Amino acid sequence: MNTFIFDIDHTLLRSATGIYFVREGLARKLFFRRQLIRIPIVLLKYRMGFLKGSIVEREIPFMKGLTRRDLEDLGRAGFEKFGLPDIYRDAESLIQKLKEENKRILLATSSFDYSVRPVADYFGIEDVIASSFEFDGDFCTGYIEGRAAFGDSKKSKVMAYLEERGINKDDCVFYSDSHHDIPLLDYVGKAVAVNPDRKLKSFALDKGWEILRFRQ
Repeated sequence: MNTFIFDIDHTLLRSATGIYFVREGLARKLFFRRQLIRIPIVLLKYRMGFLKGSIVEREIPFMKGLTRRDLEDLGRAGFEKFGLPDIYRDAESLIQKLKEENKRILLATSSFDYSVRPVADYFGIEDVIASSFEFDGDFCTGYIEGRAAFGDSKKSKVMAYLEERGINKDDCVFYSDSHHDIPLLDYVGKAVAVNPDRKLKSFALDKGWEILRFRQ
C-alpha cells in the first residue's frame, strides 16, 4: 500500500473541526447562539445516520459576510485552542511512521477547508480534499461551493484525485470512523474502521475490515 487516506473529524481528532471553529467564533462574538440553534440537531442526525447529502449543500446564513481572513483566523485559532488537545496520539504516531516511510498521505473530509487546513499543517500534510464556501470577492456568500465532500461526493472527489495522479485504488488505504464514508471505504484496496460508529462497526464486521481504536 502506497497511499494512505484519512478522514479527520472523530478519526484523527476526538471531536470535529467545525465545532472548534464555531466555539472560537462565539468567543469573538462573530456568531451568536441564536444563529446556531440547528447545529446540535444536524450533528445528532449525522451521528445517527439520518443526515442526507442535500442538507449539507444549502446556505449556512451565519457565515455570510465573513472574509477569507476571518475564516482562516477562526480556523487556526479554534484548532490551536480546542483541537490540539483532541488529537488522537495513536493517529499522530501512525502518520509520523508513514511519513518516515515516504508514503503518500491524503486527508479527505466533509468539513470545510478553512477549519481543516490547520490540521493538515500540524501533521505536515499537503494534500487535502474538503468542502469549501463560495465567495463574492473577499466575502463569503454563505453557500457551499459545488458539492460538499460528503458520502458519494467524497468518493468521487477522491477518485478524481487518484485518477489525475495515476494511483491505483487497490494501492490505497482509507481510515474513517463514519458509516457515511462506506462508499469510499468500499472502493479502496483496504478499509480501516477507526473508532467506528455503530453502523460502520456492524458493516466492517460483515466485510471483514480491520477495526482500530485510536486513543489519546
